[in-house]
Amino acid sequence: MWASLPRITAVLMNRALRALVVVLLLTSSQAKVVEKHVKSVSAWKLVDRFCFEGMSDEEMNKSSSGGTQEPGEGLFKFEATFRAKDRISVSLFFDDNPHWYDSYNSKASEMSCAERQDAASVTQRLWKSNQCADTDCDSLISYTWAQPHNERNGHQFVTVNREFYFRSSFHRWMYVVISNCDIDCLEDNTETIFGRHCQSYIDVDYKFEFRQGRDDQQNHFSADEIGVLPCTQTFFVLQCLNMLGIIIIRGKLMHRRKYHWTVHMLAISIFIHLVSLLLSLVHYGIYAKNGVGNMSLLETAAVLDVACETLFLCLLILLAKGWTIVRRKISPSGRIKIAVFCSLYALAGMFANVWSRLQNDVATVLYIYESPPGTMKLFLRAAAALWFYYAARTTRINFERKKGFYFKFNNFFLFWLLSLPFAIALASSADPYRRFMVYYAFNACLVWLGQGVLLLLYNPSTQFNRSFPFHSHTSSMLGMHGRGNGPKSTVLISSSRSNRRQTSHGVPGSSSSAPPPPPPGR
Repeated sequence: MWASLPRITAVLMNRALRALVVVLLLTSSQAKVVEKHVKSVSAWKLVDRFCFEGMSDEEMNKSSSGGTQEPGEGLFKFEATFRAKDRISVSLFFDDNPHWYDSYNSKASEMSCAERQDAASVTQRLWKSNQCADTDCDSLISYTWAQPHNERNGHQFVTVNREFYFRSSFHRWMYVVISNCDIDCLEDNTETIFGRHCQSYIDVDYKFEFRQGRDDQQNHFSADEIGVLPCTQTFFVLQCLNMLGIIIIRGKLMHRRKYHWTVHMLAISIFIHLVSLLLSLVHYGIYAKNGVGNMSLLETAAVLDVACETLFLCLLILLAKGWTIVRRKISPSGRIKIAVFCSLYALAGMFANVWSRLQNDVATVLYIYESPPGTMKLFLRAAAALWFYYAARTTRINFERKKGFYFKFNNFFLFWLLSLPFAIALASSADPYRRFMVYYAFNACLVWLGQGVLLLLYNPSTQFNRSFPFHSHTSSMLGMHGRGNGPKSTVLISSSRSNRRQTSHGVPGSSSSAPPPPPPGR
């Protein structure tokens, strides 16, 4: 084992670093690009948002050339393909617009499409020519200025390209709305292009490009996401250290015949989180290259995060109940409860991710914990914290000799479990464009720290391990035959002075005094 450990470690680290180098090489500077098709019975549809960074005073004092993007100046570029007879407009609402939330939340009977257009900060009327787009002239309403015509299902379509330059001294959210209505129309018996109505449904293919006024690899990120790429890179490297640590500790524990199931669960949790970070890193690296990324990678990373979190919570509850520390096994009813809770926790986490993606409200929700799915996940986390506290407190009362250890273990990991709601509260108190990054960095730090603390406790070469004794030498708990010079059957040991009275039949005060089961197959 020890002979092959350096080779295994070198191979894993080599592959991880190669993946990191590839991602770093991919991160060239482009823009966020969104390419979709929207078809809605509504005449007014919110389709996207973007947060532009504020410009410095020096940048603001420079006059814009009007035709090219100046340093610090944001850019919104779009292309739309729609039916030639439609009155398609792209309206921009900024978050400081007092009419924005009324326009978004009002029903069609309360606020017409034309009234919402008038309330917008900026409106680009794509059905007018380039010369008339921002004025009241309508004498050039022809389609010779658009891209070559094409037909779909008997309708003639045109393609229009426009761009908008953003200048502001502070961070501002921009909400993009597509509408299809004639602002000069009155709904009476007058015949219009929509018949006897002033608006019609939306059927548009669009391509949006957002760009910050930066000259680095993050000019394509919305201001609320700036920092997510270097943050992911940092924690990927730190997680590689955790992975290296568990490989070394695993070898030491197997050599000493202390590689229990709890260590195995920690190793799997660390590996799953490492893969999750790698997939996120690849997505953000590709996003930095083409402004699109690979959402399937990010969604897979979210699934792995749920698996990692569930497995780690299960491990904490098992340790709180004293498994491999003061108990050789947990009662059947306890095992069933843990299995049911962890299964429900994992299924609820998956459901919350799907729910959040399907019901994502870009107007009001900045990240998942500002939505009902996030609230559900917080309640599940609180339930896990309560169960952990109850289990650890019960074990501490029943096993006086482990009172000191469980006092420290209980307090630290109870704080760790409750730190997620604290992170959400901290993010909620920050500026809206900072909330996602505050949560993302805080959560990544918590996962790494929680796994790192258990690594220190399991490391037999450190003083932390003295207060974290194993109940017994055993490889049968992992379903493996023992190694070393000792007997292959389970032998209980004393790991501290308070445990020296232990015998080969049990631990004083333990709920189980029967001899340990033989290895599988015997």
